[in-house]
Amino acid sequence: IFSLVLQVYALPAVFVTGGVIMLAMAWFARHIPRRL
Repeated sequence: IFSLVLQVYALPAVFVTGGVIMLAMAWFARHIPRRL
C-alpha cells in the first residue's frame, strides 16, 4: 500500500514534506533558546 501511495504521490509528497520540515525547523530554530 505504501509503495503504491509513493508511486502516485511521489513528487507532490516530496515537495510538501520538504516544505513542512523546513518550516518546522525554522520555527524550532526561532523558538528554541540559543543558550542550552
